[in-house]
Amino acid sequence: ELRRQLASEVKSVHAAGPDSFLHVLDLGAGMLSMLPVMAELVGGTPVRIRYVAVDGDASILQAAAERLRVEFQAELLEDGRTWRLDLRNHHIEVEFRAEDVLNPLADASRSYHLIIGCSILDLIDLPPVAAALKANHSG
Repeated sequence: ELRRQLASEVKSVHAAGPDSFLHVLDLGAGMLSMLPVMAELVGGTPVRIRYVAVDGDASILQAAAERLRVEFQAELLEDGRTWRLDLRNHHIEVEFRAEDVLNPLADASRSYHLIIGCSILDLIDLPPVAAALKANHSG
């Protein structure tokens, strides 16, 4: 089911034009262990991905940025906070945000095709996060 839904999202991104992105939000991103998993799940059709990695611990995100540089040969863009890499034929831009995981869900100006929260479910108060996820869900 997840692969089918992601395939549908990729089609909608392609239909929107060549400058469009698949928007992914990773809550409790840590060392970005879900980044390669997500790239595999998206499938073989190349797509541009904007991956927002949110974690409350800035030092973990710094280590994750170093991992991107070393393991994936990512390059830091001129804005000083976004990393660009290619993984499984996908062009990916990773933005790090050291903040509470509820903050990006409360931002009504941004929406996401995929929200990942695998690494935080045992660390959070689930009802407020579930409510924020429901409010952000568009389909």
